Amino acid sequence: MSQNEISNRKISNHANIFIIDDEELVAAVLKLYLEKGGYENLHVFTDSIEAMETLAYVKADVILTDVDMPELSGKFLTKLARKTEHLENTPIIVVTSDDCELTRKKLLGNGVDAILYKPVDCDQLLETVARTIKNRMKESLSDATTATNTKARMIEKEQELRQAFNR
Repeated sequence: MSQNEISNRKISNHANIFIIDDEELVAAVLKLYLEKGGYENLHVFTDSIEAMETLAYVKADVILTDVDMPELSGKFLTKLARKTEHLENTPIIVVTSDDCELTRKKLLGNGVDAILYKPVDCDQLLETVARTIKNRMKESLSDATTATNTKARMIEKEQELRQAFNR
């Protein structure tokens, strides 16, 4: 394992991961799988309204959610997250037993990053979570690079204007 992979793994292990499923057993299994993968900051909710109330104030790095829940469905929770400024780019992984193609298309259209089907395979879950965190880290780095480049271009333009006025 390279030094970069080790560094990324350490960052990933400290990711804030929210697990939302109204079935306690499913939520417990997901938590157990993630703990086996070395993840430490796991927040488990069996009440989707309570989860969303918490997410309104807390930064999540990944959200794992069921679709069919009694209070607030995973579909609606995803829509709310995408309209919440600090969650709009947070990876959302849906864990569901609904393998209907129409549901899949709607979820992906609402901004879901990945869909896993129950019963969830431990290795598949860990790979999907790691991949979404890695992709988000790349996007954040790319955004930071773009912002730096934009600032550098603005400074360059300002210098050009100053020179033009000083002629």
